[in-house]
Amino acid sequence: MASGVYLFIGEDAISKEVKLAHLKKEFLPSKIRDFNLDVLYAKDVSVKELREKILFLPVKSKKRIVVIKDITSASMSLRQFILDYLKSPLGHIILIMDTDRNNPKDSFIAELSRLCRVFTFEGPAGVNTFTLSRAILGSSIQRALALLHQLLNQGEEPERILGGLRYALNKEISHPSTLKKALRYLLSCDIELKSAAIKPQDFKERFALEKLVVRLCSLTQFQREA
Repeated sequence: MASGVYLFIGEDAISKEVKLAHLKKEFLPSKIRDFNLDVLYAKDVSVKELREKILFLPVKSKKRIVVIKDITSASMSLRQFILDYLKSPLGHIILIMDTDRNNPKDSFIAELSRLCRVFTFEGPAGVNTFTLSRAILGSSIQRALALLHQLLNQGEEPERILGGLRYALNKEISHPSTLKKALRYLLSCDIELKSAAIKPQDFKERFALEKLVVRLCSLTQFQREA
């Protein structure tokens, strides 16, 4: 398995964004993050362009991240270039390839799965931050709380739940003042979870997240009725 190369498989876009955010936080200094991150789309990028992005040196950082979306749309020449690159990847590059579908008949994806570190993200039908965010945006308090409890019982990390909700609310809430309140609620919950008084899997942790879900549901209900 090559170092510094990842393959994201699945339809849960929110969880993918949360994982990408974790990798950016791990490898890229926050103040110059945008200078060391490129997001490309396989159907639009040429071999020449990808080669240039990979050869760029990091700016005041040890690493650069290059993301290739919808990797199954890559041309044959781009696929071959990527496979050749993975034989000897550059140490300063974190290469992340993304696809919604895992087609076992696609030899390219099969080879990437062998060479890369693979992360699988379930589709929206599963219980995840996507389904929780949809319940909140639909102002369904009982369903949202039930989904929250299921996520926690499955061992989902609170920071992943908060990250997924933050992504969904930023994307779905159009009213600026409502979004500002929602993000303030998320920040307040994050601070509460990180306080010394709350330990992982503690009752207070659940209560903090439950309080957040109720507040967000009430907020989205108010927006729907306005």
